[in-house]
Amino acid sequence: MMKKSMTKRAAYVLFFAIVLLSLIHALTVRKAYSLSQQTCVLLAEYLSQKITAEIQRPIQISRSMAMSTDEFSSFLASAQNPENDSEIQAYLSRIKKEFSLAEVSFVSEKTHIFYYADGEKSTDVQENDLGAWYIALKGGAKGILSVYRTDEDAKDSTLRFSARIEQNGEFLGVVMTSIYVRDLLALFALLEKQYNVKINLSNSTGLVMLDTNFVDIKTASVAWLLPKNNADDSFRYIRTGVTSYAVSGRAGVGDWYFVMRGSEPFSPSQLFYLCAIFVFGAGLTVLYALRKQSHFADYRPKITANSSQTDPLTLLPNRNFFKDTFGERGVFNTTRYQSLAVFDIDFFKEANDTLNGNDVLVAVVKEMLYLLANRGMVLRWGGDEFLVLFEMPIDNAYALCRQFVRNIKDAGLVTVSVGLTEVRISDKIKKNYYRAACLCYNVKELGGNGVKRG
Repeated sequence: MMKKSMTKRAAYVLFFAIVLLSLIHALTVRKAYSLSQQTCVLLAEYLSQKITAEIQRPIQISRSMAMSTDEFSSFLASAQNPENDSEIQAYLSRIKKEFSLAEVSFVSEKTHIFYYADGEKSTDVQENDLGAWYIALKGGAKGILSVYRTDEDAKDSTLRFSARIEQNGEFLGVVMTSIYVRDLLALFALLEKQYNVKINLSNSTGLVMLDTNFVDIKTASVAWLLPKNNADDSFRYIRTGVTSYAVSGRAGVGDWYFVMRGSEPFSPSQLFYLCAIFVFGAGLTVLYALRKQSHFADYRPKITANSSQTDPLTLLPNRNFFKDTFGERGVFNTTRYQSLAVFDIDFFKEANDTLNGNDVLVAVVKEMLYLLANRGMVLRWGGDEFLVLFEMPIDNAYALCRQFVRNIKDAGLVTVSVGLTEVRISDKIKKNYYRAACLCYNVKELGGNGVKRG
């Protein structure tokens, strides 16, 4: 009863521990987890603003130049006069130097001449040569942000913003300003190292436009991290793994998106579940240990025996106890025991050579004591042979013995042979024992691992 009480107490402790953890989770953890998500979103918004501010430089400069239509009108009008090339080049060069740009250029729709800040110019440039961006701007687009790759690395590649020049609704040309991608990626790397995150800029389809691994992003995509609704400008938190996350939202430049990915320590919610699993597992382990211990402790016969009457290994009563109690040559002086069994371990010598023989004996005895459950007595008769007295009819004892044989076999260490007989009060104890022993040996002659009654 004491062990059962301990098992119940352990079960109650396990139950209340899980309830307590659940309450703590409900009251504090969810709020903390929400704050953690909010912190990640705020960090993403902050980093996006830092990067966007750098990208805005060419955008603002291009738009400011495009809005200076009077100044550009004179340039565009005189573009066909070679004498004005130096004046145009000086203007573009001043803008490039003043704002630390990679390149400044413009193209005239009327003359199809392309001017650069370094003094170069291309004449008779056709629309098809300029590309889709020029056609889009001529068609009404106000500006286009793009990455212009010049080689396989970021050394000379640029981020370019092209703005439409118009006057009274008439398309006059395009002005373009660029910054070096390498400068942007240096900012990316600095922020990634400082905040232990990964940063991408992608277009609206999810194709990565800027990444510190510039060489490997030709086909990289983060489309699965972008909102399905393009009208949604807010940043959103996405759990991508056990400790990994992503935050994505509009970058504030063109139709580009900012994506920040990182990992965080186990969230309070995850720690709660880990603690709950640990407590639950520990509780099950304790309950299992108590139950296994009770196999041997609860069901060991409550007898009074001295050291000479007790087997020191299994703590079972031994043959001396049996003789002193009943007299080996006498008769049973009680009707308490209705059935008698003899069992021993099959091929115990081989098992003793390959396994720990004492552990095998104790494990087999524990199983019988557990199944018997104080409804009889188990005695160690000698070596690997045991005697069982059942306080039950032979049919019940037979079912128990069959279960015992199955359980031992399923354990995978050894098998046992059992001989079972009904106790006859009129016969001497030795004769009752002899019948069970002969039945046990019959099973062993057939290969063991079985029960025979008679």
